[in-house]
Amino acid sequence: MEQKDLIKKDSNALAKEPKEALSKAIMDVLVHLGLPIASMTLTPFLVSNPVWIAPFLGAAGLLKIALDCYDNRLKEIIRFIKKNSKEFTKEIVKTQEFRDAFIITLEQYLKQRHEEKRRIAQRIFLGFTSAKDRKTFELERNYNTLSLISFNGIEYLKFISKKIIPFKKQKIKEKQDGKVQMTETDKRWLDNTGKNSHLSYFLSWWLHNEYNPNSEKVKKKYNYNGNNDKLLNKIFAKRKPHLKKKEEVTAEFISLGILRSVDLGSSTLAGDSTKAEELTEFGKKFIRFMKN
Repeated sequence: MEQKDLIKKDSNALAKEPKEALSKAIMDVLVHLGLPIASMTLTPFLVSNPVWIAPFLGAAGLLKIALDCYDNRLKEIIRFIKKNSKEFTKEIVKTQEFRDAFIITLEQYLKQRHEEKRRIAQRIFLGFTSAKDRKTFELERNYNTLSLISFNGIEYLKFISKKIIPFKKQKIKEKQDGKVQMTETDKRWLDNTGKNSHLSYFLSWWLHNEYNPNSEKVKKKYNYNGNNDKLLNKIFAKRKPHLKKKEEVTAEFISLGILRSVDLGSSTLAGDSTKAEELTEFGKKFIRFMKN
């Protein structure tokens, strides 16, 4: 059987072929393509899962160097497929739409040096597979953003997802309920949420609570009464790297289309406009792939 026959033949028909004959046909095609190493990894999987023959062999011609050079990553992909077999139904895998997406995914995955980014790529592909409308799913944009984002950016998105978004929801609920006891600082911040309820506002609020010497939480943690310059410098030293990181990732996220800048209007004595940052619609979707 030639490559085109294996790709075009229905997976149900391939499943009825004698396993030895099918195994030899797949291995012959892969070796002919110049993929002797990949053939040893792929052949057993494809014989047991004929529905994946067309996607993998369709990609083999385009990605043959990467497939043979990155055998460990290829094995990762196969483990990922097996682990999520319920998501990859035969009906989905047979579609040309899925096969096109699989070629893009496999290329991105094999090229990606870092394990953390490969895990995120897996979650992106699962997101595409389970999407109600796969035609409008921004697969290429997600992979492009994943390639460009820094590791600081990934960790900060996880931090936003784990700490800041729940903090925002909690504080807005407290304001609506009017029942939770809050510090005076929290009350002052909460009073302003009518004017600014954007993500960056709640991020600044959280950082204030954790690292500002005027925060009740910080005063209690360091036993700071406002009269100890040495202790004040220690608190500021703790705060400085967090403010620097916030500034750096904000610029990065805006350039990647994860955050957008929001003009809040003129509010300073000089008439300068104040700005806030909020997740874009793309950013709201992309941040979900940071979760384990």
